[in-house]
Amino acid sequence: MSLSLRQVWRWSWVVTGPIALFFVAWLTGFTALYRDFQLRYDMAPHRFSWRFEGENHALRMQRQIKSRLSPLRNPDLPIVSLFVGADELATLDQDLPHSGFGYVRGRLFDGQRLLKVKVRYRGDFFYHWAFDKKSLRVRTKKVDRFAGMRTFNLIAPKLPGQVNGYLGYALAHRLGLLTPRAELAWVYVNGSCRGLHLLLEQITESTLRDAGRMPGDIYSGELVAKDAWIGLDNHLFDQTGLWTKVAVNNHFPAQARRPLERLCELLRMPPSAALHAELGRLLDIDAFARLAAMEILLGSYHSGETHNWRLFYDPWKTRFEPIAWDPNAYVGFEVQGEAPPVALDPNVSRLHNLLLTNSAFLTARERVLREFLTTAQVQGYMSEVHKALQVAQFAVEEDPLLSPPNGAFVASVVQRLPGHIEHLHRMITSEYLEPKYPVRWSSLPGGGVRVRVGDRLPVKAVELRFEAPMSGSLNARLQIHRTGASISRRLPMSTTDGGLRWRIDVVLHSELQPAPRVEMGVLKVFSKRVKPTSYDFYLEGVPRGARLVGVDVERPGGVVEPARQDEQLPATLLDLLYGTGADEPRPTVRWSGTVELDGKTELDADLWIEPGTRIRMGAGASLLVRGRCTAVGDASAPILF
Repeated sequence: MSLSLRQVWRWSWVVTGPIALFFVAWLTGFTALYRDFQLRYDMAPHRFSWRFEGENHALRMQRQIKSRLSPLRNPDLPIVSLFVGADELATLDQDLPHSGFGYVRGRLFDGQRLLKVKVRYRGDFFYHWAFDKKSLRVRTKKVDRFAGMRTFNLIAPKLPGQVNGYLGYALAHRLGLLTPRAELAWVYVNGSCRGLHLLLEQITESTLRDAGRMPGDIYSGELVAKDAWIGLDNHLFDQTGLWTKVAVNNHFPAQARRPLERLCELLRMPPSAALHAELGRLLDIDAFARLAAMEILLGSYHSGETHNWRLFYDPWKTRFEPIAWDPNAYVGFEVQGEAPPVALDPNVSRLHNLLLTNSAFLTARERVLREFLTTAQVQGYMSEVHKALQVAQFAVEEDPLLSPPNGAFVASVVQRLPGHIEHLHRMITSEYLEPKYPVRWSSLPGGGVRVRVGDRLPVKAVELRFEAPMSGSLNARLQIHRTGASISRRLPMSTTDGGLRWRIDVVLHSELQPAPRVEMGVLKVFSKRVKPTSYDFYLEGVPRGARLVGVDVERPGGVVEPARQDEQLPATLLDLLYGTGADEPRPTVRWSGTVELDGKTELDADLWIEPGTRIRMGAGASLLVRGRCTAVGDASAPILF
């Protein structure tokens, strides 16, 4: 059977026509992409590659064609359905990225009715708004909240793991950080599937209320991309006037920012014990330790000198507390080997660096890591990880706008992620919770002891073993050597076994000194390394001739280990650590009967208020308690102010 030329032409068009149409559509779309985000708009730090971007654009088109030819399944996730008119979408898209940040009108289905909302694009960098899957911000009317939120974000995944952002917030919540509401959601716009997004509450005063905090200022620090200022050094801790407030304490003018200015003043000061004492009054050290633990456990970082800070100033505690925002979880591991390096002390800002020289911060950070890694918390978190990765695998199969669009690559990243997280946990456990080097000690002339710590596991107490029992009152004088100075602190000693063993309760850390950057995939982060550190103790009240036969140390978790004796240990200068031996217990002040207060009263102590106490405050009087306040009134004997 022979075919005519016309039949051959018709059949060839059946085969080549769709390919030609696909190529024309690809060329049109890719040309527009190149024009908008290479010639017209600088996508830095991203580098536009013809081959890479061209292949990805073709893969995106293939996924969208497939989604139109076969029905899509819905996951077991919240469904967010938005409706935005064609004119409004054209307004958002007419001059990206600039046109996308003005709100347009839309509708949002809440499961029962359509709510009037405002919609815009959001995000600093191109991956939020350059492609078909765009990150959105939605604002409802005051009386029409969506799932309890008035303003929320629908964030397109920017990392191949798809659920990295969600996992970062899940970990932050488990660690007890202030955290906005975050969950995974499946999004439709005008009935068209946009796939997997992170549904994230926009931080407002409601975030504080939901977390049980009193109203106060929330400062937002963002000076990158569209938020950067031309002609200025975009360093947040130099430009306090460029921070914005996303929540305001209405007892003060909206422009008031004295606490933030004070924090930046401290960051400009030379290191000193007085500086760290002031830092402890201005910062919730325990909360910042939780933030640092989160950064270590996520194997990444996403804050620094230029962006991503959210700080809540609690006017009642007069302290800053960090809010977890945009944790860039597990970034870069997909381009590394099976056991990538771990940044054990990531520091990307002056605030990070200052805290890493604070003994109270190091103590709290070790405690947070221990509480997470040695309890059921870590198993609970890993269960969340596996559930989230099931959603990510569903997105590989069903999300028409998967980013990156290479489904095989995304699936491989999703499969490898649990192993990477477990690798991080093993490395952190080894460095922070297990002794790497034995504690050492040597005798000092004049009846003293030098103790040397050489790893990240601190010493919580030093126990001295004597040949014969001793009675009476003994004290130890801790001697710390700094460049050009020597500091002495008196510490009480106690015994529980008839005077053979005497205990000094003091926390001793190794100093952390600068180390080369750690390469974490596409990122490099400054880190620290341990510097073995010696401490000198001179004993007071020990009878002449008393013989010291051994030294034991207590590590976190109550583990007691013998220290190894050396003939002579070298002295070290403690220039990179402050606050050792300074954590003296606060005194307790008790109030009962009638207490009259006038003017400004500050108590650097714990306050105990007995039942039936009456506190009478004069006009303009104020009370600030820096310690713990316990009020034990009841119905029959109330405490009255």
